[in-house]
Amino acid sequence: MLGAVLTMSLYEAWDYWKSNLREAEPIIASMHSPPPMPSEKSLPPFYVGRFTAYTSRSRETDDTPYITADGTDLRSVSRCVAANNDLPFGTLLFVEGIGECEIRDRMNDRHGPHRFDLYFGENVDKALRFGERKLRYFFL
Repeated sequence: MLGAVLTMSLYEAWDYWKSNLREAEPIIASMHSPPPMPSEKSLPPFYVGRFTAYTSRSRETDDTPYITADGTDLRSVSRCVAANNDLPFGTLLFVEGIGECEIRDRMNDRHGPHRFDLYFGENVDKALRFGERKLRYFFL
């Protein structure tokens, strides 16, 4: 499942996410009409950001390498965790080529907006191969 999402384009991933969201929504009878659905070809506004990778190595973190800035223990997290200095904790975004990520950590103060650090656990080789990339993302 995750491998399939990693190889999707942004448009394919958006279509996939929309179709799964509709299947998961409960059907509720209401007197109010539902809000209009966006057209099938529309995408939410997307942004381009600089993405880098980090691991739990002590030289890349503070003295608590498995605890994020919001207090999350990274050893118990199964979803993509991202660090960013401008977005509130818990913000969900979809990153092209990566999938759904949640803001749970902060970066060094020198990094500004549209700059993200993705957590790669203890897999230093994978983090180094990821390097730094300009990727499109949108908010969920």
